[in-house]
Amino acid sequence: MINSLVNSYSFLFDNVIFYLLIILLIIVFIALRKINPKTKNYKKNKFILTLIFLFIVYSFFPYYFENRARNYLKQTPKNIEKAIQNRELAAKLSINPFEKNMLYNHLTALYFLKKDYKSGIKAHEKGCKIIKNQELISTFIVSKTYIKLGDYDNAIKVLLNKNNVEKNDLNKMLLYSEISKTFIELKSYKLAYNYINEYFKLYNKHRCLMNPPCEMVKRRVDLSKKINRQDFVKKDEEYLSKYCKIRK
Repeated sequence: MINSLVNSYSFLFDNVIFYLLIILLIIVFIALRKINPKTKNYKKNKFILTLIFLFIVYSFFPYYFENRARNYLKQTPKNIEKAIQNRELAAKLSINPFEKNMLYNHLTALYFLKKDYKSGIKAHEKGCKIIKNQELISTFIVSKTYIKLGDYDNAIKVLLNKNNVEKNDLNKMLLYSEISKTFIELKSYKLAYNYINEYFKLYNKHRCLMNPPCEMVKRRVDLSKKINRQDFVKKDEEYLSKYCKIRK
């Protein structure tokens, strides 16, 4: 699962960004060449355009090192150590706060693959110093990293904090699923049951967009029996029997 999450980061530094930077660089370069020295604000305009030009050139450096990191991850086997070194350089060199935050959280994913969970949390904390939020995928990886360290309080806190700011219903469903799973690991079955019901409230709203959530129905049946709640058991078991191949 984590490997697929790490691979999904590839959209961040794809060729579109590279070509966009090239186009901006060409536009600014042409603008610099076309400035008339006889105009009133020649020095001022040249100075501003030169700064923009240098800024764009500098932007290639984090892009370059992040792509090196991705290439190391494409190797068989993955060269995690080299990927970490290059992604860390990309994060340090980036001056875009959103990009910097994402790169540090992406580092957490690499440390997770390396099973260096403490370093993963340190990378996440560096990203949080800039922006106290992260992508949905990063949220799941950071939460799982805390779980590996036995820190369930922070694992749940990361998920709940993301849930509080998340506006997309389908993303919230994924969060409710992960929150309920984490509470199950803690044997907090009532809380897990409550979050599964929150999941189903959103599922019922968007059911035309997705397949039947068989795994979640099965989870609610199991939890209902653990906490002796019969609200949905009969209906859920009928649903499993009719639509799902999951064993009761």
